[in-house]
Amino acid sequence: MDTYQDYRPFLHDGDILEWSSDAIIGRLIQLFAKTDVNHTSGVIRMKQYEDDPGDRVFTTEAISHGVSLTYLSRALQGCRKRVYWLPLKPEYDKYRRDIARAQLSMVGVPYDYQNLFKSALGRVSTNAKRLFCSEMIGWSLEQAGVIPKQPSALWPGEFAALGIFQKRVRIF
Repeated sequence: MDTYQDYRPFLHDGDILEWSSDAIIGRLIQLFAKTDVNHTSGVIRMKQYEDDPGDRVFTTEAISHGVSLTYLSRALQGCRKRVYWLPLKPEYDKYRRDIARAQLSMVGVPYDYQNLFKSALGRVSTNAKRLFCSEMIGWSLEQAGVIPKQPSALWPGEFAALGIFQKRVRIF
C-alpha cells in the first residue's frame, strides 16, 4: 500500500481507477476489450472532511450487488490486482463536482449482467437502470458534460483514448 499512500493526497473527484486481476472473468474481459485492465471505478473525496482524522478517499464502482461507494483503502485490502490511477486533466477541473454527483446518484443501481454478457458479442448502448463498471463511469462523464453521449458503452481500458485524462499511474 506504500505506492497508494504516496499518491493518495492527489486523488480527486472525477479521477478514475482501472483495475487488473488474474481472475477468470477478469481475463475474459481483458480478452474481449483487448486491454490489460478489466474493471473501472471512480474516485470521490469528501472535501468537507479533508484535513480531519476522518479524511477518506472513496471509490464508486459497479460490482456484483450494484453500484456502491466504498473506502478505497478497504477495496485495496487484500487486493491481488494491479490498480492504475487516471487523473482528470486540469482543464476539466470544473467538471469534477458534477462527475462525483453523477456517480453518487447511481449508488444502489443494480449490476448490468445482461449488457456485460451481450457486450462480449458486440457493442451495447448504456442503460442507466442497470450498469456494469465502465458503463457507470462513462455514463457519469456524459451526465457531467465532459464527453458527448457515446454510441455504445465504454469498456475498461478505453478511457485513456478519450483525451480527458493524464497518463495512467500504477498506484497498487
